[in-house]
Amino acid sequence: MIGVSLVALSARVGDEVINLADIAQRFDTTPEKVTKATGITALYKFPPNTDLSSIAANMIMQVLEATKVDMAQVVGWCTSTQPDQNLVPGIEMGIAARYKGFSAKITTAAGFGCVAGIEVLASAYMHTIHYCTPEQPYFLAVISETPNIMLSDDPATGQLFSDGIAVALLKASFSEEKEGFSIRRPLVKTIHPTSGLRVGNPFKGEAPFLQMDGREIYRFAINPQTFQTILEASGLEKLTEETYFIPHQANLRILNKMQESNGIADSHFYKNGIQTVGNTAAVSVFLGLYDTLKNSLAPKETKHYLLGAFGMGGKSGGVRLTVNGGVVLV
Repeated sequence: MIGVSLVALSARVGDEVINLADIAQRFDTTPEKVTKATGITALYKFPPNTDLSSIAANMIMQVLEATKVDMAQVVGWCTSTQPDQNLVPGIEMGIAARYKGFSAKITTAAGFGCVAGIEVLASAYMHTIHYCTPEQPYFLAVISETPNIMLSDDPATGQLFSDGIAVALLKASFSEEKEGFSIRRPLVKTIHPTSGLRVGNPFKGEAPFLQMDGREIYRFAINPQTFQTILEASGLEKLTEETYFIPHQANLRILNKMQESNGIADSHFYKNGIQTVGNTAAVSVFLGLYDTLKNSLAPKETKHYLLGAFGMGGKSGGVRLTVNGGVVLV
């Protein structure tokens, strides 16, 4: 039976720091209110007109060079909330410029919102299972988010967002010997299809925008069914002492409520991301995994890492990673 492992991970946030004082000038709020409501102290953005495709292509090249993987063995997937950021052709050209013999195809995985990263990983997982061979065992997932700075005028539930990109290299295992983290098939469920979100439709002549009811999103996020979906992805009824939970970094109020309702110990629950770089939407669990591994935040006895996403679009999803060796961090 073919298994799938995560063997390398690269992640980064924007280069430009936006202080909460700047946000307070645009909305009826203060830095203190924002921090109390969300846990965020600063935002990280890519400067306007940044070529995200070049950034993603460079990250891909760094991952490939660090792992000594032939480009022909890799296919990429990406998602972004910005329809004008045409990442896939740009990434393809960026890689082709470095590899004259580039022949692999880069395909877009449809996905939007906070669970899109899990959706992209699920797509990459399925393609790894079905299309990888012992000669070409690798598959690449690229997840990016460049949303607006603030999507809700409500300072009590205001969602501040940061930009981020992550690159995950998967490998099909055709023997019992697995590398990195073995992946349990990702699970995504639509629980409440509306969940307080409306998206501008450019095909109807609308400018791209997000209109969100923060309180509705909050109610959805702390719903026990939302967390249960994430647990289902892990194949567990509850978190064990050997499992470290990295949830989507929505805001601190939501994370604290989720932790309290499910009796999760501080030592097994990641909240650093929301307090250091803000909500990076679809990328947040991958940035959280990168941070956890790089800085050894999980207990030494940890054998499983549970990534869980929830929020806009009324979706919840998760994936369990089981330690089978080190992951290359780039």
